Amino acid sequence: FEIDSDRYSMIGDFQFAKGDATVWGITLGATYWAIPGTLNLVGRYQYAGTDDPGALVAAPGNSGDLLYDSSPFFVGDKYHSLYLGANLHLYKDSFVLQNGLEYSLMKGDSGSGFNTEAFTWLTGAKISF
Repeated sequence: FEIDSDRYSMIGDFQFAKGDATVWGITLGATYWAIPGTLNLVGRYQYAGTDDPGALVAAPGNSGDLLYDSSPFFVGDKYHSLYLGANLHLYKDSFVLQNGLEYSLMKGDSGSGFNTEAFTWLTGAKISF
């Protein structure tokens, strides 16, 4: 679903995948124009779950790029992620500076019985023309 107003917007999505393992998840996101057309505050929550131990695999931060870092992957059956940030629109939607903090938690309740937490600071620029 998607809801828009002058200063607020909200999105929601449900995903279901069936392959080697059955996995489901949701995404909820919201934005608020603190300064209309210039400063946009954003938030997002994501969840993924499965009944199959070890079906979810993640590598937070730079370790997700195998060419950059060979850190181990995190394995579990429940994943939670919360992102809070701000987007500074310097020229409409064509030049945007993005900044935010993401907290993620991978839980291994079905078999391995461990939890892995990570904080990731994200900074970037989006340029389109």
